[in-house]
Order: sequence, then C-alpha cells, then structure tokens
Amino acid sequence: MKFALPILALFATAIIGAALPDEDGMALRRGEETNLVGFSVDSLEVKDERFGDQIFRGTAKEIYEEMKNLKPELFTEELGNLVHDVSDGTSIAKRQGHNCRWDNNRPIDSRRDCDEGLRYLRGLGQAQCGANAQTCARVSCSWNCGMWLCNKRTVHHWVRCGSIANDIAFIIAQCNDGGRRDFSTHYIGLRWDVC
Repeated sequence: MKFALPILALFATAIIGAALPDEDGMALRRGEETNLVGFSVDSLEVKDERFGDQIFRGTAKEIYEEMKNLKPELFTEELGNLVHDVSDGTSIAKRQGHNCRWDNNRPIDSRRDCDEGLRYLRGLGQAQCGANAQTCARVSCSWNCGMWLCNKRTVHHWVRCGSIANDIAFIIAQCNDGGRRDFSTHYIGLRWDVC
C-alpha cells in the first residue's frame, strides 16, 4: 500500500506531461518543450502551386535558386528589391508573443547579416514553407544569421514563406539581435548560428 501512492503520482505525471490535442485534434508541444534543443533539425520544405506537386528541400537560398533554374520567367524581380516588408502581412495563425535572446543567447552580429536570407525568403513569395512534425527546419543561415521554422505539431506544418520573412523582420525590430515569435502551432526563431 505504501507504494501505491508514488506509483499513482508517477502515472498522473505521465498523463499530464503527454502532448495535449488542440481544437483540430492535433497534438502540440507546449511550454518548455519548445526550444531548438528539444527538436531534431531538418531541411526546410517548400511547395509552390506553380511547380505542381514538387516539394523542394534545402535553405530558402538553395530552394529559390533551384526554382529559378527550373522556371526563370517566374523570378524576374531583382532580389535587392526584396529586403523590406512587401506588405503581405504576417501569418494568420494565432500569435502568442515573442521572446528576445532566444535559445543560445548569442546575438546576431548585425541586422544586415540577415538581409540576404530575407531577400531569398521574400523571393519565394506566396510559396508555402514547411517543417516536419516536431522538427526545426533551417530556413536560412547567411552570414551566421540563423532563421528557423519550428513545428510544435505532431504532423507536418506549412506557413507562407512571406509570413516567415515578416516574422523575422518583426523579431529584428523588437529584439534587435535575435529571438523567437511564438504561434500556437509553430514558432519562428532568429539567432546567431555557425553556418
């Protein structure tokens, strides 16, 4: 009988610690579980209806260049014009706030270091950027400016690539040198990385 209470407490802890389903029935990782350390790292995936069912994998730069090689007529605008917000708004997913100096607490060296990654991300426009279940996809890592899409869900998750660029710009504006922007299903992270 003395052992029944500790065993019952352990069982209750296991149940409470399990992933909780959201309103769509999809399980989410919550709170402290959601940091890059707790996720496996994976390649960014991009799909664009202009390329049919094809899924591209890599960083935003690698994917942009591959798509441009396949259909150069779709990519006529100069990348230099794509650093700033193109007024396409941010994700319609419910935001839960932001956290400056996220994860490794090492700040990016300069905001300008992120410009190249933002240009390629904006160059993908209305395409959908995705991450596998409970992984962080490396979006960009130009000049040690690491951009991440981390999926809290137990199923694959897609976000408009232009929204990720806007969220990175928001993090830069609010935090200056790194942070993350949280959503109920995913988060966008910006930090110094070895590329």
